[in-house]
Amino acid sequence: MLREDMQNLQEKVESDPLGRVAIACLIAFALATLIVFNLPASGVERRLERVAQPLRNGLGFDQAWGVFAPDPPTRVADLRAAIVYDDGTREGWRWPKGDPLISEYRAYHWEKWAEQARLDDHSDLWLPLARWLARTHDQADRHPVTVELIRFSYDLNPPGAKRSRGPQHEETFFTFHVTALGRSS
Repeated sequence: MLREDMQNLQEKVESDPLGRVAIACLIAFALATLIVFNLPASGVERRLERVAQPLRNGLGFDQAWGVFAPDPPTRVADLRAAIVYDDGTREGWRWPKGDPLISEYRAYHWEKWAEQARLDDHSDLWLPLARWLARTHDQADRHPVTVELIRFSYDLNPPGAKRSRGPQHEETFFTFHVTALGRSS
């Protein structure tokens, strides 16, 4: 019933000339809040920001695209792992992507975590990750003996280049030797 009522209200607003003007004004105001958000810091920007921020936050428009200018990223980097089993097989791992309910939020969380975990400044994350991978990949018929954390990257070529990216680079930056107790040997 509520859905029908909402649909009837929507049709009334869209068919009324004043309703169409109101919709156009809301769209223009929403676009203006995005423009204000991306203005360089100034007195005008600060005054407009007070009005625009509550609407922008309420609509989920609080994304800062200025991070890509004036120097967009020129390198793509990723965190991967290789799990070597006691039967000699090797399996690759990448942080989880996709989920039927919250896929983008889950992928973003993992992406940001992996972004930090591959850095030398966050070496305190390496052992817990390797232990977690060993534990979650342990199976009845085969057991992990080594977990390698790998930095994977390639350079992005400038627009118009014959190839869009440069050669791939892989570097094993941490190796965990699994024992029966899950401690490094």
